[in-house]
Amino acid sequence: MTRSNYALTPSQRNDARKALALLAPLNLTLEQAALLALNRRSAIKTADVSTVADEFLRSRLTGGARNATYSWYEERMNTIVAKFGDRPMASITRGEFKEWLEQVTESASSRAATARAARAFWRYALQKDPPLVHEVVTQGLEFQAPSAGGKGSTKFLTVPQCRTLLHQCQVRLRSALALMLFAGIRPEEMAGENKPKLRWEHVNCDERIIRVPGEISKTGEARIMEGLPDTVWTWLTPHDGAQEILPTTRRTFVYCCRELIGMAAWPQDCLRHSFATYAVAGTNNPGQVALWLGHNGNPTMLYRHYRGLVTKAEAEKFFALKP
Repeated sequence: MTRSNYALTPSQRNDARKALALLAPLNLTLEQAALLALNRRSAIKTADVSTVADEFLRSRLTGGARNATYSWYEERMNTIVAKFGDRPMASITRGEFKEWLEQVTESASSRAATARAARAFWRYALQKDPPLVHEVVTQGLEFQAPSAGGKGSTKFLTVPQCRTLLHQCQVRLRSALALMLFAGIRPEEMAGENKPKLRWEHVNCDERIIRVPGEISKTGEARIMEGLPDTVWTWLTPHDGAQEILPTTRRTFVYCCRELIGMAAWPQDCLRHSFATYAVAGTNNPGQVALWLGHNGNPTMLYRHYRGLVTKAEAEKFFALKP
């Protein structure tokens, strides 16, 4: 056997020089570093993405994350779990994750947000004892989100997407979907994250009034919703007053909606944003819409984020969606 079989390429020699420089302060040889790396890999605990995502979300709650922060992480975890849920975390490579994230058809903002959430998620897995992954798959990835504000920054569903959701969703989820889509009820108010859930006793179909108590409201302030478009009432199937309107978790609800319309990612609060967008165009009364949304009748936010995104004709098609 000739010595040429053991020759290092120029790239390998350069890599060795860099590695030795990094290891010098630790008094480690390349061989010792390689053995440590192999031992670390052998100590990896096998766990699938879905299981670790549940643990990660619980850690956000126990760590004192606000409801809005928890919801932000939950929506991004739903996207990641939808793609990699059954896979062992340690089996997902950086290149694979990067390729998937680049192919996500949502906006640059959504990709950037998913990348940020994934970075925190993989760091959490790496810091477990024993670790659950070999590396943080977002290392070196840069997904820049455009600046917030201005027309086009609000994410809402198209009329065909809304039609598909309403007609194809599970019957048990339809009333909750309608209240979010045609009355702008916040998802956390419907799902009851760290708070009570909205129940049928809060929705008076006879008088056509919705009351969101302070203990349920995101802002902590009660609001009464009257004069809503007739559409919402056509989709509701009232039950016993004490019964929760959304009989599942927010995560499961979002997953079902995403699957029905084939969305790779679910824009945060897009059902509520859809209501605001179409209501502003359809009613030509931003002050009333602001009251429905709990903005204390101040239309400033509506003008900034929702006005002019759809035409009046599109709004009419939206509110014409009936069972």
